[in-house]
Amino acid sequence: MSEYVWCHGTNCHKNHTLDRVRGSKDNKVLRTRKIQFNPEYINMYSYFCSNQCYNDFANANIEQIIAIAPRREPLETPIENPERTKVTTSYGYTYYNNRITEREVWQYWQWCMVQDSGIMHLLTKRRNMNEDINDRSINPLIRIANTLDEILRLVKKDMDDSKARITEQWDKEVDKEK
Repeated sequence: MSEYVWCHGTNCHKNHTLDRVRGSKDNKVLRTRKIQFNPEYINMYSYFCSNQCYNDFANANIEQIIAIAPRREPLETPIENPERTKVTTSYGYTYYNNRITEREVWQYWQWCMVQDSGIMHLLTKRRNMNEDINDRSINPLIRIANTLDEILRLVKKDMDDSKARITEQWDKEVDKEK
């Protein structure tokens, strides 16, 4: 794969900056920025030159992004009972602090019967609440990050497919010339 990719921002080629100007004399154009690609460190800046280009792309493709990972249920984070404390400053002002604390990792027991050599055994299976958190994507940022990772994966796959198709087409043209 090439060491550079073109920015995927939908309006990158319309931003009026000198680093985008290309061409000679009367044939000047604004061109999409070229981004150095590092396969060892892939994030949004591997495919977008700026936050604005990323936002333009996300806003233009929001329905396809949501279709990758739709939300079918509300998200919840387990918490302790909220604590409200009254605070009085040295100047006599009074305000309230609300403290909301997320619960530590929950554990629950699941009983299951396992048959071994004709004898029924009751086994205790310890399960971490972290598995449920990841299954239900309680943190909305996790779900967004997973969706964006999927978008980046699809963009990369499309680029690889395009490269393979173009290479194959060039090979056919070279074979015809021989």
